[in-house]
Amino acid sequence: MSFDLGCAFEEDVKGVVEADRWLLPRREFSFPNLKQCIRVRQSWAELGGTGGAVSDSGEALAAWLCCGGASSELCGGFVLELGCGLGLVSTVAALLGADR
Repeated sequence: MSFDLGCAFEEDVKGVVEADRWLLPRREFSFPNLKQCIRVRQSWAELGGTGGAVSDSGEALAAWLCCGGASSELCGGFVLELGCGLGLVSTVAALLGADR
């Protein structure tokens, strides 16, 4: 799935329907303004559903942050992420300069 933010990427996986991305054992994310790729292991069944996978909303918010959304507030700031999959947004915020 791609978002109309014009800046989010995910490695294409041939033959995987969008809804099935939650079931993939691994996913990789690349965002502008980040020098590294973020790789996550997902386990939908083992971790009890949505907490075991990267959510679409988490992916969209991470992309928004990387496109400059709230970037000045992140540097040296504190981030509290509640209930958004595997913590992709917190990881991105930390890589963009959030202290904790």
